[in-house]
Amino acid sequence: MVDGDNTKCEPASSPIHLEQYRDYLTVLARAHLESNLRAKVSASDIVQHTFLKAHRARAQVRDRNPANVAAWLRRFAAAQLPARVLTG
Repeated sequence: MVDGDNTKCEPASSPIHLEQYRDYLTVLARAHLESNLRAKVSASDIVQHTFLKAHRARAQVRDRNPANVAAWLRRFAAAQLPARVLTG
């Protein structure tokens, strides 16, 4: 399936391969974790919790092209940052 800008769009029934976004999310998490919080929570913790939440909500993603999936995961990761810092 192809959308209007000739970007390949995956149907909602296709699987989301979260692992391909691990490095991207790790870089984002490291960039947003303040140095004094890194002892309490790691970037890999943020990524794992992001993957867990994303896996549970995977049916919400209709357009599964990589840019849309990355943006969707980025929102999950952003929500995980304050939650993980508070719960440690």
